[in-house]
Amino acid sequence: RNSYIIDKFVGTGTQAAVRTTMHALHKNTLLALVVLVCLIVASPAAARPETQPQGQWGWLFVPQIDGQPLSLQPGIRCAACTTVVGLLEQVSQVQNKTVEQTMQEACTYLPEIMLDYCQFFVQTYGPDVVALLEEEETADVVCQQISMCTNKVCHLFPVPNEKQEYKSQRVTDAARELRVLQVRKALQAKYPFQKHSKSERWDPWTWLVQLIAQAINSHEPIFDIDGDRFSNMEVLRGSLWRGKDCDDGTSEIYPGRRKSTLPPQVDHNCNGIAGTDASGRSYEDLFCANTPQFGTIVLGDSAGAHFHVPPDYLTAAKLNQTTYSSLIEILSMEFDWPEMSSGTGFQAVNWTGAPEGIVRSGYLEMVSRNLCMHRDFQNICVNGARSGSMASTIIKTMARNQTLDYPAIVTFALIGNDVCNGHAGVEHMTTPQEFYTNVMSSLTYLEANLPAGSHVILVGLVDGRVLYDSMATRIHPIGSWRKDVTYANFYDYLNCLEISPCWGWMNSNATARNATTQRAFELNQVYKQIVANTTFTKFDMHYFDPPLVGVLKQWEQQGGHAWQLIEPVDGFVFTFSDPVFYGIKLFTPFFSCQGSTPIKSPTTYLPTTKMPSMRNTIRSCCLPSTRIMPISKRCLVIKVVTEQLRNLNGCPFFQFLQK
Repeated sequence: RNSYIIDKFVGTGTQAAVRTTMHALHKNTLLALVVLVCLIVASPAAARPETQPQGQWGWLFVPQIDGQPLSLQPGIRCAACTTVVGLLEQVSQVQNKTVEQTMQEACTYLPEIMLDYCQFFVQTYGPDVVALLEEEETADVVCQQISMCTNKVCHLFPVPNEKQEYKSQRVTDAARELRVLQVRKALQAKYPFQKHSKSERWDPWTWLVQLIAQAINSHEPIFDIDGDRFSNMEVLRGSLWRGKDCDDGTSEIYPGRRKSTLPPQVDHNCNGIAGTDASGRSYEDLFCANTPQFGTIVLGDSAGAHFHVPPDYLTAAKLNQTTYSSLIEILSMEFDWPEMSSGTGFQAVNWTGAPEGIVRSGYLEMVSRNLCMHRDFQNICVNGARSGSMASTIIKTMARNQTLDYPAIVTFALIGNDVCNGHAGVEHMTTPQEFYTNVMSSLTYLEANLPAGSHVILVGLVDGRVLYDSMATRIHPIGSWRKDVTYANFYDYLNCLEISPCWGWMNSNATARNATTQRAFELNQVYKQIVANTTFTKFDMHYFDPPLVGVLKQWEQQGGHAWQLIEPVDGFVFTFSDPVFYGIKLFTPFFSCQGSTPIKSPTTYLPTTKMPSMRNTIRSCCLPSTRIMPISKRCLVIKVVTEQLRNLNGCPFFQFLQK
């Protein structure tokens, strides 16, 4: 992707300089990002809109909904405005300050790089917002009055009894448009490389959408100099999503590579093993030859990506100068935390707002049994992914060479979006025939790209009725100060704006919820039919129903509540576990020491020096278990799956594993 960007926008004359700069700055992600952005926008090609591929806006790809750029979606714009204004009002009450004082201080909460654009909002819309809030109007009315919300029916916050009728437009655009021109002129003088047409409505968040949009749309590492789809930078679909590229200067070196013509002194698969012993035998052969090795690949949606919006972002009583300190990093990760997911998780991060809890994953389960598989993972999960987008684009970003790489255990986990979208009615859901076509297209692609001996785990759609049943009467973070916005209110608001992640399940209408579940069950039957009637030569297939009901039941038996296992901001994604870890557990008898557990930390990195000491590390990886694992959310998944596995004795593959 870097090569494409450089060739497209910079030109051959500066390619070497850019590549050298990227190598030098690879340890500072944001600095490198800024450098590359500056080089691109300053280049002559960046000013030629006629050279842009169709579907792009400016020089970066822009995420779209129904063919319209995300930042121009009326519903998205309205919800963003209502949330910001609502928080401003609540924070002013929490801190006992005027709205004007709170607004002036609000920009200091954000990272410095966003300061100018926050001030644009304050200077442009501030006077109108302050005047309306001082008249005790709700955030919904304020955003309608400043033309951010065009739908006068939808409201997030309660309408006061004495103001049941929405008032006619009282704020004119003339004064504000004059302020917009003045502020824009000042910003364009400060940032002359930003071009905006007169017809393009510019707002404080457009630049941020543009900044991360290419990663969202391409699903590949942005910083990948050698083009092997692996990166040595963490964010923007980098090494937090896929194993770290230990040499981004050559496409012959990347995680998961089995064959190589490079000398043994080179770590050709980035697992940390390089060099030879006294007899000249490579340590790679000494420690890893003839051991079963599989990559861990997850193809999925927001559940597999471990989506999480820090609830403090929308909790007025908890906002302070540090709340948004990691916002840029979190945005560059699309609000996903794959490094903590139960499919490919491998470490916790210390960013402000990071999810809490232990990191236990299928990938770590694999590595704990064979350290040679270090870094061989790929999390190819996309928020909102459904079977159609997976088959057409997402799956094609998978990096696997059928002849040069190790086989892989691939988890195909699209657990809801084929029945979930913002449109009303079942007619917008994927039909069983469409689902069959899409899944078969994805499996055909895997057949053409996976090495022989791979395994594919198909995970069914969940029964999402538990969302409304568990969350409806609870208070959403945006209403936590006055206890005035429940999840039922929140769901209805998103449905009214037609931007809900799931109209069917996040709905007060029980008939709609039941119809959505019925379609999900119909699609699961398609999975079962494919497994029963279709075979491939490069991999075998196995189907699992997500253990959602069993996990919730055991969690409640231990004193927990279902709402604790649901993402608190969107009220949609299950946080206890994406349904990947337990699927991979099926295959771990290949690697486990019978009756034993690993004593080494799964996150142990293989050393590149003192290689002979690794012989004992690998040989003594397992000892009889003496520790008792504490009960946790993820342990519940294992317990439920254990019960499921006991029922698989009639399955030939399970009998093979027992042998």
